[in-house]
Amino acid sequence: METYGLVSTAFNRFPDLMLQVGGSLGSNIYFFGQVSDGHPIFLRDPNALAGDNGTTPPPNPVRELGSGFPIFYHAEVEDLQIDDEFEFGSGAGLRWLSEDEGFGVDILGFYYQATIPDETHLNGTFYQGDLELLRGAGFPPDQLEGNERTEYGANLDVRLGGFALFAQYVKEESASLPRTGFEVEASYRLVTGDLGDPTALFPSIQPVFRYSRLDNDWTASRTFITLSALWDWEKYDFGLRTTIIDHRDLTLEYTHNKIGAKRPIKHDEFLATLRLFF
Repeated sequence: METYGLVSTAFNRFPDLMLQVGGSLGSNIYFFGQVSDGHPIFLRDPNALAGDNGTTPPPNPVRELGSGFPIFYHAEVEDLQIDDEFEFGSGAGLRWLSEDEGFGVDILGFYYQATIPDETHLNGTFYQGDLELLRGAGFPPDQLEGNERTEYGANLDVRLGGFALFAQYVKEESASLPRTGFEVEASYRLVTGDLGDPTALFPSIQPVFRYSRLDNDWTASRTFITLSALWDWEKYDFGLRTTIIDHRDLTLEYTHNKIGAKRPIKHDEFLATLRLFF
């Protein structure tokens, strides 16, 4: 799909700036260790139309998209910061591959630990990221304590012919604020024509389904900077990707959100993406 699930948005939407070293034991076991700059903590709406969060300063902020219903997420690394606040990570995995049968399984476990900076300036917003954001503009969450961030979890990647499945579980605690995420995405590619013929019409169709969930186990007062960051959230994504002709793909997606707010919130979304390859 062109959109992201809740876990993909919250924890791994952007690549980090890192030095990574790894190895393998035979063909089935692999491992790695890394040191990275660490993603700054910021906020955004999980939908594709993400909202304007701090894009124009007061007293007269202009929010053409509105603020949306943002969650905390690991934002893009914009600058290399050489200091003592690096993130350290490690992981190990098992994989089985059979190219003859078109079958593959990959299981990865990972762990990351970082010191959260006091504040981080991000381009395009006057809000400060990291601890300054978690403090909630002077109204911090009840459990906020310290400046450590830990994250651990596991990935499962399965491929069998035209079937693909990816699942991820993540447990994170940032400055003593815990949250848990789970996401699974499955698709099946149906070959309906000659993929080698550049003039073939609709040679393949790929239906996709994704379920993602984010649970926040912390509380804050009603004056916190964004109460939506506290809500438990479920997201259902339905998609269909088809090759119209060679190098012309159309993806249709519909998102249904179940948000744990005190009042019902309709936050569904439809997205159509046309890709042209040259």
